[in-house]
Amino acid sequence: MIDARELKIGNYVYLQSSKTPCRITEIGYSEIEYPRYEASGRSSEAVFRTYVDNLKPILLTAQLLLNCGFVYNAIDDCFDRLNLRIRILGNSICAFIGFEVGLGKEWHDANIEVKSLHQLQNLYFALTGKELEVDAVCDGKDVFIPRIMELVERTGIHSGDSISVYPTFSVSQKA
Repeated sequence: MIDARELKIGNYVYLQSSKTPCRITEIGYSEIEYPRYEASGRSSEAVFRTYVDNLKPILLTAQLLLNCGFVYNAIDDCFDRLNLRIRILGNSICAFIGFEVGLGKEWHDANIEVKSLHQLQNLYFALTGKELEVDAVCDGKDVFIPRIMELVERTGIHSGDSISVYPTFSVSQKA
């Protein structure tokens, strides 16, 4: 089972017993039957809306890390991508964060156990991501985007509690 506090829009998970990855597109809180979190998303097979209790994590494997763009580093027996290093130690998967020091890079244990794809996505986004707020209107055929704002705080701060600026300061208007 997935803790609803770990789930973010864009995360990939399994829906119940399916082995087809699903991408989360919406997360909300429902009090219809009894209070609990709901999630919406889509996969190659279907669009869904379900309770978070029905979602299962996609466990990390060496092959999945390679599919996510990590490169296997045989010298250090780990997987690297930008400033993130993942090491699989038996049944445990540990994350290390790299810092540029002089001409090289030093790796420091982040003390973060990463067991599933959605946890890796959240960690990677927190280290490398930019968070944008997009206002959009659609008539069913055409999409109009009147503005894109950039959040000033670190990635992951809830947009209701953050400062946004318009126009964006580090993303071009063409992007």
